[in-house]
Amino acid sequence: MDPRKHVLPKLWTVLRSGGCGAPSVVYPSLLPLLSLIPPSVIGEGPGFHTEFFKNLWKGLESDTLTGAGSASLVTAFAECVTYFLTRKRWDSDIFFISVLLLTCLLTLFPLQRGSGGKGETKGGLEARKIRP
Repeated sequence: MDPRKHVLPKLWTVLRSGGCGAPSVVYPSLLPLLSLIPPSVIGEGPGFHTEFFKNLWKGLESDTLTGAGSASLVTAFAECVTYFLTRKRWDSDIFFISVLLLTCLLTLFPLQRGSGGKGETKGGLEARKIRP
């Protein structure tokens, strides 16, 4: 069985859905889950990390997520960023650290092309509002 085809899509769905109605269980469990994922599944490069953080942050847009669930998600986000940054395989690879940090920042503060409307900033980019 290929975990990239059969397991990860289900994980992305759970993350995007705000923890499937159980954020107080799902989000604190992410760090132990990540520690068990073999390097062969994570792969080389930023692909896994980009998908993980993008899907995790999309969970904030879920209609079922409460204030406590949002806090749990943000805490899990910070823990997972810290986990990936402190893993030994990142020690000598400044490029991957930079990509991971940039991915996280762009996930937190995504930019869109402006259409000339309200909120547009210099250069035609505007920051989308993130729901607290």
